[in-house]
Amino acid sequence: MTRCSAWSRRTGAGAATVPLSRDGFWYDRTDGDTDGHPSVIVRYGEVGRRMLRSARTAAAAFARGGDDLVIDELLLTPNLLPEWLDALSGLEVLLVRVTCPLAVAEERERGRRNPPGLARGHHRMVHDHGVPYDLTVDSTTGSPAELARAVLRQQPSGKTH
Repeated sequence: MTRCSAWSRRTGAGAATVPLSRDGFWYDRTDGDTDGHPSVIVRYGEVGRRMLRSARTAAAAFARGGDDLVIDELLLTPNLLPEWLDALSGLEVLLVRVTCPLAVAEERERGRRNPPGLARGHHRMVHDHGVPYDLTVDSTTGSPAELARAVLRQQPSGKTH
């Protein structure tokens, strides 16, 4: 039997969020960053690793079957992008960096009811994988539709990863 964990659960009215399992995904709350702000990192165990691998395999199968895809991935660790590129090997890939100032990410975090510190915890490391991007968009410079059009206007380079 495969045990699949959810991200977290509440344990009663107003209780703290607790992880269901270290096998799947969980929030790792640190003591804070160097400025004393809360910092939270999403971590994953063996089940989470398998789920991420399965997502890459499924996406690659769709692409090889002729489907155009947009893969929106929070790169939790530096090794995930190279693993995605391995899965998509031989396919034309447009690698887009989506960025915004940390203050904006933290404001969005509050609106989504994410744990305080999640944006801060991943803000620096999410692009720390050493692979160059084909295009960068700043999500504060336009609406989602305008940014999507900018990505669609990007001419395919014909390169594969």
